[in-house]
Amino acid sequence: MRPFKMHTSTYTHLPAVLVRTIYKALNIYYCFFKNICDRTLKIKQQPLSTTKQ
Repeated sequence: MRPFKMHTSTYTHLPAVLVRTIYKALNIYYCFFKNICDRTLKIKQQPLSTTKQ
C-alpha cells in the first residue's frame, strides 16, 4: 500500500508540472505567433492601402 501511495502522490504532482510547462510553452508560442501575425498584417496592410489610394 505504501509504494502505491507514493506512486499516486508523484502521479498527482506530475500533471501540475506538465500543466506548468505546457502553459509556459503556450505562452511562448502565443507571443511568437502574435509577433508573426502582427508582421504579416503590417506587410499585408501596406500594399492594400497603396492599392486603394
